[in-house]
Amino acid sequence: MLLSVSAGRALAAGPYSIEQVKISSSLPKSITSDVDPSGVLLFTSGKGVKEEICSIFLAKSAVAAVPPPANSGYSSIREGALIGIVHLFREATDDYYVDYNNQKLAPGYYTMRYALQTSGVGEHGPIQGDFVVLSPIAMDSEPERVLSLEEVVRLGKAASHGEEAARMQLMRVEDTKSPLPAVTADSSGAAVVQLNLHLAGSKTTPAKELQIDLTVVTPKPDLGQNAS
Repeated sequence: MLLSVSAGRALAAGPYSIEQVKISSSLPKSITSDVDPSGVLLFTSGKGVKEEICSIFLAKSAVAAVPPPANSGYSSIREGALIGIVHLFREATDDYYVDYNNQKLAPGYYTMRYALQTSGVGEHGPIQGDFVVLSPIAMDSEPERVLSLEEVVRLGKAASHGEEAARMQLMRVEDTKSPLPAVTADSSGAAVVQLNLHLAGSKTTPAKELQIDLTVVTPKPDLGQNAS
């Protein structure tokens, strides 16, 4: 294993649990210098067998939107800014490598950058949603840069090898009563990892902590039931 799991107590929600982990020393320092070395490991324990799904490491400080938006939601993050890194484990069942568009992803490390994307079509046309777009870490070696949406999408398609950029949805979950980080299961059975992201300040806006609720790559409900 590339990651060392801490001896801390696991926090569970239904079939999912999280533990604290440290980032691998094998990753380039050009990437890890901008990422918090402490992250979370998401795993399941079906039939008493622990199966590690992925680990998540947030950026030490995400770039804020300029000018700051009127609301305090995900639009507080500048589009194209680094959110963190996700590591999909090779040992996990490949059903866990499904992104928002049901695209299979290869195991490995990916950067996560914030982007507004179409999440569906409603009565009045396309509906936008908040996402992190995944890029192969070897192709996104300058984490301090804020990328254009075109570049984010191009790298996301390199991750998915498909028509849509690889992405995970940022949910709007009610404030949890549990201390963060935490994990919960949404109505579809997917795992939603809740974390605090440090948002950088500016001359006119103070730095702050922003709760992000990330729907992590997970199986569809029927696949999850079969896996357990």
